[in-house]
Amino acid sequence: MKTIFAFIRHGQTNWNKERRIQGLIDNPLNDEGIMQAHKIGKNLQNIDSKWDLIISSPLARATKTAQIIASYLPNIPLVINPYFIERDFGAAEGEFITAALFDKIINDDVKGLENSKHLQMRILKEVENLAKKHPDQKLLIIAHSHVIKALLTLISNKFSFRDLLDNAAIIYFVYQNGKLSLLE
Repeated sequence: MKTIFAFIRHGQTNWNKERRIQGLIDNPLNDEGIMQAHKIGKNLQNIDSKWDLIISSPLARATKTAQIIASYLPNIPLVINPYFIERDFGAAEGEFITAALFDKIINDDVKGLENSKHLQMRILKEVENLAKKHPDQKLLIIAHSHVIKALLTLISNKFSFRDLLDNAAIIYFVYQNGKLSLLE
């Protein structure tokens, strides 16, 4: 049995555009982010519309993205899942991204920051739980940059938290035989 996951990063916010760290700060999508969500919804409707469940982080930028996507995929339930909330960046939240600050984040050296290992385990555990609850199903998960990077860095040393992940990016994973991997 296998479960397919498509992790979608939420659409753009003003803080994304300004290169500010949002973390748990609940910013809304901007006009570009709304357009990105509509584009994803239309693409999924035309190319890959057979999904069993849409799951969203509880933050507004993710839930709005999920609601827009769901409008193109009728009759697919949408649920909010707090496990997919963005990383708590602690004292870095609201700050502009600089090389020095990002180095501190990568090194888990920010007061109040959810450390990388905890983030990875939080996300992996919930993916495993969902795979057990939804075998042989396809799940869309609308989440955040570091949530998705947590999985990528767990399954391959080709990825790091430094890698750019655009707003509205889609990454496909498969969970099969107790293992998570990228879907080719």
